[in-house]
Amino acid sequence: NLENYDFVSILKTFNSVFSNSFLMVTGVYTAIVGKKGNLANFSIQSKNFEDLKLVGIDDENKLKSLVFLSPKLLKLLTEKEKGEIVSDFKSSVEFAEFHRMVAEDTRYKNLSLILKYSKVLDLSEFTGLDPKIHYSMILSKEALLKYWQRFHYDALKILDKSLDLYPDNFYSKFLFSLIFPEFVQFVYKYQDQIKENYGSEIYRELVKYIESKMKKFDKSVEY
Repeated sequence: NLENYDFVSILKTFNSVFSNSFLMVTGVYTAIVGKKGNLANFSIQSKNFEDLKLVGIDDENKLKSLVFLSPKLLKLLTEKEKGEIVSDFKSSVEFAEFHRMVAEDTRYKNLSLILKYSKVLDLSEFTGLDPKIHYSMILSKEALLKYWQRFHYDALKILDKSLDLYPDNFYSKFLFSLIFPEFVQFVYKYQDQIKENYGSEIYRELVKYIESKMKKFDKSVEY
């Protein structure tokens, strides 16, 4: 819930102190992690994944897959985007609530900004993960943007591609479980309007897609 300028200002300020910083995206929240020294031999570790298992993270690689901006990419964002280093004497974010009240959907804007600088190969080089994993995670967020725009079918198709690349993408699985039932309900509820506005062929395509997915689900699940 921050306007782009305020969001970038926070990143600039943090990065001005901790020059080696990276940004993680967890759901719709961001976490920035940094240190003043070198980030060589980067490792994210947890002695106990019991708490994180509740959200599908049960090993170090899945934790690393949440990295969307490496130190190199974060530095690029802070250099190119508008924002300022804030302090107690000059803090634009003190009025962030007022800025947000007159802004568009700030979640959409900030996530779009992050994805603008998320580069698969740079992320893979930093985390050591297969590039397909990072590409899949980026696609999951692109699907979320489509969902926020109410483009359910587009979002689902993106999630299909995401899961083809990385079947263990816990966030794509979660999003699919959220979006698909809404999509099914919408298609059957507004079938007459869909046929009238887009044609029967498009409607049949949507129904065919639904049926293909339903075959993979337990028949006891109701939508």
